[in-house]
Amino acid sequence: MWNDKTLQVLDAWIGPDWRKPNHPADLEFFHRFVLAVWDETHSLWDQSEVREFIRKRILESHKLSEDYLIRFVDNNILRGSNILDFLAQAKDEGRKL
Repeated sequence: MWNDKTLQVLDAWIGPDWRKPNHPADLEFFHRFVLAVWDETHSLWDQSEVREFIRKRILESHKLSEDYLIRFVDNNILRGSNILDFLAQAKDEGRKL
């Protein structure tokens, strides 16, 4: 789905040393991941494809309830989509990023 660098940033966010969601450190790692996606693609992501990919990746290293996992991933996909949308609009308007 993404290059190795972006996957490393994703794993730093959701990997074995996972912090509590919405903890400032968790949000910092999440923002780094979204920016890595932007640096690689310079575009929006397919929400359903990314949602499924991240869910599977999380389940590789964490045992979570399905309800919690769905809420966590859905909230962050929406948050990430908003950031990517902002960056795409700024790019379309010719703003330097």
